[in-house]
Amino acid sequence: MKDFTFSDGTFIPKGTLVVVPSRCLHLDNEHYDNAHVFDPFRFSNVRDEEGDGTKYQFVSTSMEYLSFGHGKHAWYDPLYGCMNRLTCVRISPGRFFAANELKTMLAHVVISYDVRLEDNMTRAKGLCAGFRMSPDPAAKIMFRRRAH
Repeated sequence: MKDFTFSDGTFIPKGTLVVVPSRCLHLDNEHYDNAHVFDPFRFSNVRDEEGDGTKYQFVSTSMEYLSFGHGKHAWYDPLYGCMNRLTCVRISPGRFFAANELKTMLAHVVISYDVRLEDNMTRAKGLCAGFRMSPDPAAKIMFRRRAH
């Protein structure tokens, strides 16, 4: 939106695309045990071990988990319009709504369909474009409605 100079003198001109290496953070063994191994219960297990029900929820943000960003652009506006700045966070429902929609859609697919890749592969090849990684857009997924 405008030119910016960091306190160390680093200059960022207006219009420059600035990104955070979130994939590197999410795959860092310093932050997560066996970070490169898929563990669908990683955060559930940590919640059980630490007894903290909110810190590791899908919608929680931190410097180590950036799926929804962090800071004032993380789908919430911290300390905005608060009288008690130690405890007040004005939360936008956006990331909570998105998380619930994703869970609802996934539950519907799991309950209603058998799903597989067209060529019976266990995983589609990844597509890397710069700093982004996504599934192969040409991969074909087969859905068969289950008979209830």
